[in-house]
Amino acid sequence: MSTMTIKGKTMRSVDVDWNEFYYTNCPLVSPSNIDQEVGWVKEEFKKIGIAYKFLRSTTENDWYPHYVHNLDNLMRYGGCFPAIHVQADIRRTRLIGTTHVYEGGCMLVRARDPIYRMTDLKGMKIGLSKSENIIKNDWWRVQEHQGIELMLNNMRSIMSRRCSSPATRSWPCAGPAAAAPSPSTCWPKRASPTCTTSSTASKATRSMTPKASSTASG
Repeated sequence: MSTMTIKGKTMRSVDVDWNEFYYTNCPLVSPSNIDQEVGWVKEEFKKIGIAYKFLRSTTENDWYPHYVHNLDNLMRYGGCFPAIHVQADIRRTRLIGTTHVYEGGCMLVRARDPIYRMTDLKGMKIGLSKSENIIKNDWWRVQEHQGIELMLNNMRSIMSRRCSSPATRSWPCAGPAAAAPSPSTCWPKRASPTCTTSSTASKATRSMTPKASSTASG
């Protein structure tokens, strides 16, 4: 088992064996999710004598290779936020291809509040989560920030300020006995995040649906 230390944190991964190839992915809309279930790429690697495995199929790998790319025989399918951070600050990576997902979005507000359009948010605060993990890219926060900016369009000047809420998010399939053979058996086990906010929203909500926007996942 090999290790790498970044900012005082020791991360572990299997020793590199080029007769093995690992993959990891984000639970987003992409062709890779279909491939990993039907096994097309796995069959192609098998033809040349290479075992194609999910990152978390062995407990020797923790989750950090998904974020900091510290496993050489790994292919990562996912959003660009962690990859840009890794390329800039940690180690060189190579982009093989990209896919574009066009998504819509909405913002929920309390039913009792007089908010019906984005301009009604003038002078209000919008909360963003903030990960307590200082090693990996805080892609939840980046995605929230990007989504809010896209929904606000050109109305940045109306916002007074943004506030952050500390959030602790547990690893999916974490722990020594949590190996999973594929993403579809792993990601559903992801624990819900804990986010502390300064106010409690009413159970009664309604949505404001802005213009569709493109977002990336981690």
